[in-house]
Amino acid sequence: MTAELIELKEEIYGNLMARYEDLVASGIDAAQALEEAKQSISSVDELLSGDGSQEADSSNQSGATSADEDMKGPSAPVLPQPETVTTKASTTVKAHKKLLLVLAGVLLVVMIGIPLIGVAMGAILFDNVTDGDISVNHDGTSLSVGKQGVQIQDNDDAIVVSPDGTVRIDGDPADDLLNMVVEAEPPNAYMGTSISDSSTLSALVSSLPLGEWSTQVDTSQERGILTLRYGSVLDAYDSEFIDAALVYDATAIFACMPEVQQIQMSLSESDETANVDRYDFSRAMLEEQYSQKLNGDVLNYDTWKALKTEHLYQGGFVEGILDAADRD
Repeated sequence: MTAELIELKEEIYGNLMARYEDLVASGIDAAQALEEAKQSISSVDELLSGDGSQEADSSNQSGATSADEDMKGPSAPVLPQPETVTTKASTTVKAHKKLLLVLAGVLLVVMIGIPLIGVAMGAILFDNVTDGDISVNHDGTSLSVGKQGVQIQDNDDAIVVSPDGTVRIDGDPADDLLNMVVEAEPPNAYMGTSISDSSTLSALVSSLPLGEWSTQVDTSQERGILTLRYGSVLDAYDSEFIDAALVYDATAIFACMPEVQQIQMSLSESDETANVDRYDFSRAMLEEQYSQKLNGDVLNYDTWKALKTEHLYQGGFVEGILDAADRD
């Protein structure tokens, strides 16, 4: 994200939050304050300048306050935290969430380059609102607002999982292969597998997303090197989905097999069997990318899920690893 976009995001957030909080502080009901804040926004320029309903008390009592009066919020507004609400919790939390929806919509509009804001919710695609976070996805660009703040992502191969379980890359629905990656549980049944235990090793490889197309598992090279060959992978699978499965499989094998230091993978698709892609994955490289040792400690549900959502699903992660591992 550029410095200009960061500054723009902070300024939008500050002015919008200040407008809403001043209205609430003046005694206006939270839901009504939200509506007044929303109605006062008609363009990015107005929001950035802070123009709006500043004199909340007068507006509430006489309705005579102009929507064009200047409004300047604090320089470092605090994101509302639902768990701090001790009275009228339901109403206040809902109002905060609605406000964050407006903020997310404004930021998404800025991101995708539309100059005027139509605050109506139907104008913006909101995939999900959960108890903790708000997620917005539009043609591969994603924005999330939650306890961790505001995060914007605009990468081609980011994996987005909706609360209903729908998986997408670049806005396209996933196929069976990518769904297998997303739904895969930590392979803790194979924790500590020895490179000399050929039967357990074969079972581990077969259990992974690409295991159906495994044609060779070879440990006869130098100590610590595992060679895997995948043949005639269905050409119907999108290349990005295959890439994600390759990185996932390598991650799982390193986590389960402490002796393995390098995995040499080759893969061909069913429509071009003579065209073989080759990759060398090293343990050191993957552990550096994950910022995490790949061993039995990651083979529990929470840590494994975090490895996927915080790394594997992020835009540029899979592509970066494959670029480094590519032998062609």
